[in-house]
Amino acid sequence: MLCLAHAPAAPGLLVGYAVLGGTGARLVYAACTSTTGTWFPERAAARIGFLTGAFAYGSAPLVLALLVAPVDLVALDVFAVVLCAAVLGCGLLLADPPQHW
Repeated sequence: MLCLAHAPAAPGLLVGYAVLGGTGARLVYAACTSTTGTWFPERAAARIGFLTGAFAYGSAPLVLALLVAPVDLVALDVFAVVLCAAVLGCGLLLADPPQHW
């Protein structure tokens, strides 16, 4: 989000938003799917399918907010800080199950 707000040209957007943002999203996606698979080994496909759907639906409010509301730099900066805090907070809650789960 910070690159989206402050990149002066398209190459900065490409590197910052697409590459770094995509890498971060993939790391979050991998952590969530692997943790879900270890907690629910008996029906892993159903649980991971539900999780990946929720992961995709999570982007819908952002897209709608960007389409409806006028976007300014301060709003994107605030959103970047809130998003980072939310991802870090949720990441602290991820834990693998105990052995022999």
